[in-house]
Amino acid sequence: MKTTRSLVPIFLLLCAPGGACFPSESFERHLPEAYTPAKEVEVLLGVDSPCFYFEIFENLPRGWSILSSDPPLTGFDETSGAAFWLVDIEVTFWWPWEIKYTVMPPPEPAGQVSFDGRVRYATSKGEPLLEAPITGETVIDQSAGGAPRYRPHWATIQHMVDTSEWGDTIMVSGADPLAPENVVMKAGVNLVGFVEWPDYSVPVIEAKDPTRPAVVAAPYTRISGFIIRSSSVGIQVNDPTVEISNCVIIGTQKAAIEYVGTDRGKVTNCTIVNNAGGGIVCSTPSPEVVVSNCVLFGNAGNDVENCTARFCLLEDEIEPGWGENNILGDPMLVNPAAGDYRLLPNSPCIDAGDNSAVAEGAADILGKPRIMFGGRSETVDIGACEYWFVSAMREPGTADLQLRWVSRPDKTYSVFFSENLIDWQLADEEVPSAGTITLWLDPALGRGWPPVLLKRFYRVSENE
Repeated sequence: MKTTRSLVPIFLLLCAPGGACFPSESFERHLPEAYTPAKEVEVLLGVDSPCFYFEIFENLPRGWSILSSDPPLTGFDETSGAAFWLVDIEVTFWWPWEIKYTVMPPPEPAGQVSFDGRVRYATSKGEPLLEAPITGETVIDQSAGGAPRYRPHWATIQHMVDTSEWGDTIMVSGADPLAPENVVMKAGVNLVGFVEWPDYSVPVIEAKDPTRPAVVAAPYTRISGFIIRSSSVGIQVNDPTVEISNCVIIGTQKAAIEYVGTDRGKVTNCTIVNNAGGGIVCSTPSPEVVVSNCVLFGNAGNDVENCTARFCLLEDEIEPGWGENNILGDPMLVNPAAGDYRLLPNSPCIDAGDNSAVAEGAADILGKPRIMFGGRSETVDIGACEYWFVSAMREPGTADLQLRWVSRPDKTYSVFFSENLIDWQLADEEVPSAGTITLWLDPALGRGWPPVLLKRFYRVSENE
């Protein structure tokens, strides 16, 4: 769209008799320290020298638009970002003087952007026009956003979203129960759940109105670390920039995640089980909606529909050409009926995911390191929970540490230990099963009293 008031943009200013004009030194642009996508920015062009007339041309960053200007804007080409001003002044000109205009950045983040402008001027009537650049500030960086905002116990998630700005991350603890609500996100605002010691409760978003989506995503949002349940749709997505990870979605009627109006997206390390509708559903064929490292099991509809599944555990076969490296079968979760979506030691999801789909240093829904050695390789697991053993306790009056895990009869297990959750060593290669529960004492911790205090983490893997 183009708006034009004059074919020949000329900015006329009257000067004091004999006054000289030096625009290359006196025309300066002033920008704020940073900009926020989709939020107004005010730009100032300052004039600090007298002159007879001049023309001002300004090139905005691509995709930015002018909302208002004082003095009024003469013309603006939205395609190229070129703006110009024409102002006639019938009285003696005074200085310093300025142009203030307000621009709107696009919603897409762009990092650092540049302004470029020039001025054409003459010192007196009839003189040929001279040309010089507008000096001063020419680049502006995107704002990094504010510090994480932690939800106070009295606030709803929607209240936090409504009072957030682009770049904010809303942190929601599972320690404070949430009242049922339907959440509509805002562009550029992230929603992240986290657990707290000692109970490791995951925050739950339960739809207040079960006929609506529990969460409606917005452009450039990241949703991670929640159990989402009891709604028509768990998360509804209508923009390709939305990222979803580390979520458990259960009990939805239509779809756990629904893509409408976009054919691109990213879902990583989610557990989607026991939904009355489908798992991840796209309204149109969307091969660029990529589902990675996810568990989809026990859903009445299709696990994935019109999207690509890779390194996922599925209950049913998908159509040829719509996935790679997927496995079929039971994910072997600890107790999903009771809300425990961790992996059993014999789960096929352990060390079966794709590391390239996971960001460096990422954690799972319980805050544990995402890529850990699970007994086969240092590979990410499939699903929202990274595998780790069930329980451990120290024997009273001794240094003995006892591990306890759910097991299968007639199997053997390997036990590994680590001091940093990254580097793992084999402690015992052939621990025989004791039935449905197996116990193991770490012999390296010594005997007697006082106990030998070592910091160790353990993992248990079922042998083939």
